[in-house]
Amino acid sequence: MTMKVIDWLLGKSVPVVTEYDEDLNNYLSDVVYPSHTFIKTVDGELHYYQNGKLFSVPSDNILKSWRPVGVALAYDVDHLNTSHGGVLGFRNGSYLESYADGKLYVISANKKRHITSQESLDALGLASVSPLVVSKSDLEYHLTGDDI
Repeated sequence: MTMKVIDWLLGKSVPVVTEYDEDLNNYLSDVVYPSHTFIKTVDGELHYYQNGKLFSVPSDNILKSWRPVGVALAYDVDHLNTSHGGVLGFRNGSYLESYADGKLYVISANKKRHITSQESLDALGLASVSPLVVSKSDLEYHLTGDDI
């Protein structure tokens, strides 16, 4: 095992991989990821592994909404015995602001719900909370629910 892998395991550094490293690949290929793990491949792809399914995570903002404790490293996810789970959207309960038009949304039952009044913000307990500012394309990963 190389010092790069040992340092990474000890939390001293995250390996910056610019080319294939057989030792690191062999180690990472043997890792068994528990359910509910976020995985980032060395080429920058983000995934979420849950119950044998692998979901793509299309943006850093979606990742932030899930507030992961950490993100596992992998060369690729081809070695995982999974089925494709689709695209992971924002976590339910996420409070979002559209960068495009300034509209406020909350994600509920996997749908984006437009917050239309200060009274709604107060009732949801969000009046003093800063929303996560996201792109219009990120919001499009969710169907539109009823306005609040």
